[in-house]
Amino acid sequence: MKSLFGAVILSAVVLFVSCGPTEIPKEEFSMQGIPRLAKYYGEPGQNGDTVYHKVPAVELINQYGDTISTSIADGKISVVQLFFTSCEGICPVISGNMTSVQKAFAGNDNVKIFSMSVDPARDSVSALYAYSKRFKCDSLQWNLLTGDKKLIYDYVRYQLRLPAIEEGDGGEEDFIHSDYITLIDREGIIRGYYTGTDTAQVRLLIEDIHTLYK
Repeated sequence: MKSLFGAVILSAVVLFVSCGPTEIPKEEFSMQGIPRLAKYYGEPGQNGDTVYHKVPAVELINQYGDTISTSIADGKISVVQLFFTSCEGICPVISGNMTSVQKAFAGNDNVKIFSMSVDPARDSVSALYAYSKRFKCDSLQWNLLTGDKKLIYDYVRYQLRLPAIEEGDGGEEDFIHSDYITLIDREGIIRGYYTGTDTAQVRLLIEDIHTLYK
């Protein structure tokens, strides 16, 4: 599925999320001609300038039981995706592709990866730890995160603003999942969404991180 890119003022976005990989030519990697890496969710400011939504920090628990704030990525580039450890569908595919991102920026403290569990009640620290070993996550760069469900779900819906996520209350019956990976720049502004099951889009994600890093 084609990613969304651009300075977008959105009230609602409804997209079909494809789970299958498709090769997308680089020049077509946009939505309705919106250029790659333009800033998302801009609104007119008081002085006529554009004010962009900035993703705030959130505190969760990582695979070592440490309290981690996504503020460790302040002034850095961050990549955020969703998963749950018992998922045997798209999650292992996305996590496998995320290893490519980790490898591309190994040892680079200016790039942080966060994988947030959408099933935190079952994704204990020990479950996260086992999953991290499976995909060889380096916690200095790639943190798997669990915590309060409502906190995570509100963060996904109202801060990451992932496309095609329905409204919900973060309660027991609420469940969200997405194969989108979110790219956030040094200022905390969203710069793109990439289909994590699509190796072509993950390669473009890596290229775009390099571009933002320059």
